[in-house]
Amino acid sequence: MIEYCHDKEISDAQLRTLYQAVGWTAYLDQVSDLGQMLAASQDVISAWDQDQLVGLVRTVGDGHYVALIQDILVLPAYQKQGIGRQLLNRIQEASQTYRQVFLVTDTTPWNQSVREWYDRRGLVGFAQAELTGFLANQGD
Repeated sequence: MIEYCHDKEISDAQLRTLYQAVGWTAYLDQVSDLGQMLAASQDVISAWDQDQLVGLVRTVGDGHYVALIQDILVLPAYQKQGIGRQLLNRIQEASQTYRQVFLVTDTTPWNQSVREWYDRRGLVGFAQAELTGFLANQGD
């Protein structure tokens, strides 16, 4: 049974295993201690199968008005079991008092299934919400 936790200690090694497994290697190359990212996050919800970290979602923001769902990850072996949906539901519930809760993902063809997953969860694209976004790209 998967356990969802708000404040469970997560080691750098556990985070690296999760990020590596889903192919999110940019953090691994640029951040020496991934725990610092979690410490600076507004909210972190993790999913555990006993002592194994199998999923994570986190928001960054001002704590009152706006939150960005920065990461939502599930180990490949645990995907399509409702864990991602639970993580998203729980982070949305934790952020329900905010005026704006958003996430950003890329539009590359390989990411189409991820965008469709967000659509099925009721999230709408910026264009549908009559919004746009801008990026000050600081790196690769």
